[in-house]
Amino acid sequence: MILGGQYIENWTTDCTHLTVEEVTLTVKVLHALIDEKPIVKPAYWSKFAENVRNNLPPPTIENYNKPPIAEALLNKIELKNDPQRKILFNGKLFLFPKEKNKKQMEEIIQKAGK
Repeated sequence: MILGGQYIENWTTDCTHLTVEEVTLTVKVLHALIDEKPIVKPAYWSKFAENVRNNLPPPTIENYNKPPIAEALLNKIELKNDPQRKILFNGKLFLFPKEKNKKQMEEIIQKAGK
């Protein structure tokens, strides 16, 4: 492993990037946006490894942090860092039809309601 990174199934506070072919509305995308972590295309890591092999600096992330948006709902959302996302849900009340739905979104709501 040239870069020493690892793939994990679920988002944790240790995550530094989210890698996707295209952006869809998922819990991982919401975590990355709230935590202000870059969302990059897989090509970023290929270029990063190539640069390491050639003793070059990391690639410019701006060339790789605009994966295509797969859902119309997300077309108006900027993928750049926005500290306002951490307080987006302040003072809001959420109701869920099922406990399963609540459990799925609970951490996101808490993160964005600091």
